[in-house]
Order: sequence, then C-alpha cells, then structure tokens
Amino acid sequence: MAETDCIKKEFIYALFALSLTKDKQIQYNSPGCISCDLIEDFLLYSRLYEEKMQGKLNHDVLNAINSVREGIDELDMHDCFDNDDLDKAEWESVREISKKALIILGINNMDLPAYVEIGNGVWVKEDYI
Repeated sequence: MAETDCIKKEFIYALFALSLTKDKQIQYNSPGCISCDLIEDFLLYSRLYEEKMQGKLNHDVLNAINSVREGIDELDMHDCFDNDDLDKAEWESVREISKKALIILGINNMDLPAYVEIGNGVWVKEDYI
C-alpha cells in the first residue's frame, strides 16, 4: 500500500473514531488513554493527510478538518486515563463535528480494526498484521 493511501486510511480511522459513542471509543482504542490517543491520532493524521494532498482537497474538506481541530481545542482535559472526560458536552460536540466531516468526505459507515498485542505492551491495528 502506498504511503499516501496509508495516511488517508489512518486519517479516516482517526476521524471516524472521534465520531463514535464513548463506549465504542473505549472499545476501539483500549488499552491506553482514550482521549489522548483519539486526539493525537486525529491531529497527526489530519496534518499528514493535508500535507500529502496539498492542493487537492476542496474548501469544504479543509473547513471540515479545521472544524474538528477547533472542537478539539475546546476540550478541557483534566486527567490522562480519566474516561469520564468523554462524557462532557465538549466531547459530544467533537463527535457531532466529526460526523459532519465524515458526511462531507462521503463516508457513511465503516468497521474500525481492533488493536492486537503483538508483544509485551506493543499494540498494532489488526489490519497491519
């Protein structure tokens, strides 16, 4: 798989994961700090995706990505590993903004790969095994 395809796939996974309910976010992203991992994955892969697709993304897509970033900026994170943060109204706002971004990207639904432990404390997505 080409690098750009991998980055796009990870960007879509990260965006879709942000749109999930709290329970599904925990299920998808465990183990680890759910909120930190969700945020960091989106910020990293959205930036890489924009870099790889420079000049090829339309205004609506760029605005959608920026809207998700702005929603993330509004999050008031307290304690790492505190999943109660995912219950806050700000997180629900990020979920809704992410759902709208998915619609703009033409993504209705998808299955996210599970994380699999491949070694002592080393986890990867199952579709990379």
